[in-house]
Amino acid sequence: AAPLKEAASIFFGDVFEEGNRNTPIEGTNTIKRKLICDLADLVKNVDNDVILKIAEKNLRRMSSISAVQFTDVRFPSEVKWLKGKRAVFIEIIRDDAEEIPFKHASEEADFSQLQKITIYNNGTIKELHKALDKAMLHYLEYLD
Repeated sequence: AAPLKEAASIFFGDVFEEGNRNTPIEGTNTIKRKLICDLADLVKNVDNDVILKIAEKNLRRMSSISAVQFTDVRFPSEVKWLKGKRAVFIEIIRDDAEEIPFKHASEEADFSQLQKITIYNNGTIKELHKALDKAMLHYLEYLD
């Protein structure tokens, strides 16, 4: 989502830096998260696999690295691609997470094809990062 957020910031400022992504962009009726979904749809209509092509290109440049983290994996084609890469799906659950105010195709991916680690994130960002680091170290040990 980072490239889409960067593109949106050119037109609307840094609306994703802080605050609730389910609120309207200031001065508009457009929900911040919906803007990103609409931009993703536009890009995928031109080339449905453009994100995967970028990821594959970046992986080839980093051939000596043993592990890479992808965030915001959302579409079935992305899950299928990751399945061939010995990937693990890290599900993050937060008890007080807000409901998404609309449905989008990006919420339809089936991660059951991937190995899964669940992290309960009811603390701080720092605690979440520690839990993610621990989960990745455990998974890398498992692969060895």
